[in-house]
Amino acid sequence: YEQGRVRSEQFDYSKILDLAFLASEGDVVNLPTLLEACRDADPIVRYWGAMGCNVLGEAAASEGAGDIRKLLSDSQPAVRLVATAAMYAIGYRDEAKSAAIAELEHEQDGPESIMLINTLARVDAIDDIQEDWLNRKAKPTKKNEYLRRFVERVKLERAER
Repeated sequence: YEQGRVRSEQFDYSKILDLAFLASEGDVVNLPTLLEACRDADPIVRYWGAMGCNVLGEAAASEGAGDIRKLLSDSQPAVRLVATAAMYAIGYRDEAKSAAIAELEHEQDGPESIMLINTLARVDAIDDIQEDWLNRKAKPTKKNEYLRRFVERVKLERAER
């Protein structure tokens, strides 16, 4: 997220906190609000809208698939990743796996790389990661040690099969 904006006095913590709590309730009555949030201009609002659909799972499928699908191409990695998990949760598993694998081509570092790894696991896409990508990311770098260790683990697990 945009660090400077979140720390500014103009950031509406109350609005975001209310939406986060609403998203975590898992109550289908909140679906219209969550879908509206998925269409918001603010990426943090979109994130929580998609997270709420993820929590609702298949209860969000009939009305939510279109809005969630649009978030798979969002400008913000965190939004794309939570939308990927939501697509999986609402039953579009192949599409979610494809989106997770496509996300590997975006440069991720820090918290986003951890979120990417967790999303790959959540949508059962780790076995779909191409060997070429693993080889490219296996090189030591201070930029993203966590991602490199993940790659080592995947390669080791594959070698043990």
